[in-house]
Amino acid sequence: MSLNARQRQQTAWELRTNLAATGLSTKQISDRAGLSEARVSAALAVDDADPLDVWRLRDAIAGALGETGASPNGGASPDSGAAPHSGAVQFSGAVPFSGAVSFSVLSDDKRAAARAWFGYEG
Repeated sequence: MSLNARQRQQTAWELRTNLAATGLSTKQISDRAGLSEARVSAALAVDDADPLDVWRLRDAIAGALGETGASPNGGASPDSGAAPHSGAVQFSGAVPFSGAVSFSVLSDDKRAAARAWFGYEG
């Protein structure tokens, strides 16, 4: 389960957007994921990160979203007008967006592939 450049960009945007929607800091999510802050930062960027760290971070963020009542399984995507690398995510017309977005690349149906590629059991 290797990701192409577009999938890595999409995944990084989804992770950052959903982390922001949790209201948690990098330190707080690193504690939940069982990863160092440096590994969380690498996983948020996706490029050159350990794929297991990216999946662990994704699941920690999804769990935190679930606790807040937000859902990563329905929402915006960068293709809907949001700017994936602008820092502050906004839709066309400069309307701020702070909600959860779907995990389109690291979706639940990709777990079997992750398990086969690198033994992820999350």
